[in-house]
Amino acid sequence: MPPADRDYKVHEFAAKENVGVHTVLAWIANGSLSATNVARDPKGRRPRWRISHEAVRAWELARQSQPPLPRRPRRRKQSEVVEFYR
Repeated sequence: MPPADRDYKVHEFAAKENVGVHTVLAWIANGSLSATNVARDPKGRRPRWRISHEAVRAWELARQSQPPLPRRPRRRKQSEVVEFYR
């Protein structure tokens, strides 16, 4: 784990979250986890991603479970019984 003044590398963040590197790269690709490309050539073939502590906090807040929505009461079906005997 990096010191507080240094950002996470992809493999460090993957180890912290106990997931694979490709999972972290997928989170970066779909935009759920923001990261910065620090490669010399940003349009190059191999990006070098760094994940800031602020991005980690935002990602964790977005992944927190939300309370379930209240369920609407079920409507009872109208009875269509025909009474023959009165």
